[in-house]
Amino acid sequence: MKLCTNIQSFSWSDESPDASHNDEVLLTFLKILQNLNLRQLTIRTYLGLGEEVWKKLQEFRGLTKVSLRVMEGPPRVLQGWSEHLGPTLTHLELGVGVITSSISHHRSHSQLTMQRTAGVPASILISVFSHLKNLRALRLKGAPTSAIAEILHILPCLETLDTEFFGCAVMPHVEPVARLRELTVRTSSIDVQGPQQLWAWLHRLLPFPSLESFTLHAFSYQGEATLPRHFMLEMARQQKTTLKHVNVSTALLTPEDVKCLCTYFPALETLSCAIGSCNEAVSGSSRSNRIMLRTDRPLSAETIGIGRGGWPQLA
Repeated sequence: MKLCTNIQSFSWSDESPDASHNDEVLLTFLKILQNLNLRQLTIRTYLGLGEEVWKKLQEFRGLTKVSLRVMEGPPRVLQGWSEHLGPTLTHLELGVGVITSSISHHRSHSQLTMQRTAGVPASILISVFSHLKNLRALRLKGAPTSAIAEILHILPCLETLDTEFFGCAVMPHVEPVARLRELTVRTSSIDVQGPQQLWAWLHRLLPFPSLESFTLHAFSYQGEATLPRHFMLEMARQQKTTLKHVNVSTALLTPEDVKCLCTYFPALETLSCAIGSCNEAVSGSSRSNRIMLRTDRPLSAETIGIGRGGWPQLA
């Protein structure tokens, strides 16, 4: 590697249980990379990063993209490093949650459940992100729900956000200044109607007509999640002319829901969703180029090629 003077991107994936040995190997690489014009750095590890490795990472400057995720060890936020990354960093993927386990006992068996929960206080995250004013894309796993609006308040250039929703939280009285173009949210619930406060929280993140792509991964333990009609209506009031791509493939929509989406968002180009029955005609927009439907029965003939001019493509 010492001879590879043009290296700009480096990725490290650590799945071995021998954490001390892995830190030693990674540290050797980092000492070489520090003398190169490295622009992108990805580190994924299961058991965490040692103090010596973390100290060396904090010496890196000029990075434009950083991806840092610890699966089972304590999360590493960018404390002490973010102020040095701020002038150049535009893309960040950061895992700040912790994996928790719980055992539920049933009559015939016991079940072990593993889930990710928020592991870093919101105040620490806000302090870290206050130095990263140039961020344009952020993927954040395990952040407290209450911190997201505040993060959008201090990141004026942010355009892409991929984050998680952990349920009820006290919403801070701050207005986002970021004009998001792409939003991805991941969540789970025991209620098919979605986690409490999810829909109002989503609207709080989108005060401007800027959103072009919306993806929701919502899983329910009682069946496929739904997309409330009132949520579609409220989003249309702000994002009607901008929204082009909707991916709610984990949610179960009715044909009437699909009609409403195509009607509320005339600029819609792609729609990915699950649908229980396709016997009703899907109509309402002549501009959509692609609709992807998961169905529990074959598409009926009435569904294909309808509307003003018909659908250009139904996949």
